[in-house]
Amino acid sequence: MFSTIGCSNPHHELLCRFLVDTGARIGEALALKWGDLHNNTVTFWITKSGRSRSVPLTGRAAQALDLARAFGGSGPFSAISYPNFKYNWNRARKENGFSDDPHMVPHILRHTCASRLVQAGIDLRRVQTFLGHQTIQMTLRYAHLATNDLDQCAIALDAANMAAVTKSQSRASSDHSRRGNGSPQAHKVPPGKGESGGKRAGSTAMPAGK
Repeated sequence: MFSTIGCSNPHHELLCRFLVDTGARIGEALALKWGDLHNNTVTFWITKSGRSRSVPLTGRAAQALDLARAFGGSGPFSAISYPNFKYNWNRARKENGFSDDPHMVPHILRHTCASRLVQAGIDLRRVQTFLGHQTIQMTLRYAHLATNDLDQCAIALDAANMAAVTKSQSRASSDHSRRGNGSPQAHKVPPGKGESGGKRAGSTAMPAGK
């Protein structure tokens, strides 16, 4: 789809790549200003919920924004007309054999982003924040996609077990080392005393005043 769209309008292809990697709504992307980009993070101010949100950029999304500068405008995609984009999308949809698929609309890019995040093991609360869903119920629509990723739970527990064993072995080794250094250690003999604690051999005590 993307390459077909790009053949007609490269700027539209960049928008598609940005949308699928940020989960942004088309209106949010079109309203972006260049000042909304900081330190590889994009902030959407005009959102459906009315609350701004900031998301980190993937390498591909950052590249799309960089290439979009060549098209001018006050923002990366401000020069794009939504009706023109929708027309180009529908033409590519037909050329790729998706004419009868009612789900093949631009908003599917947002769904694709959400699905990929959940399948990658990202918890639903973070996915909710990333996408800007007002309620967790909206994000729960993707919960079923995580059921096949339960192997990650076993992997995480194995890692925790290994860490615990390593810590225990390290503590035991440290204790053994301390015990080894503490015995058998010769006691210091006070000056003037023999090993038995008596007077030094060969010496004679002189009475006071002699």
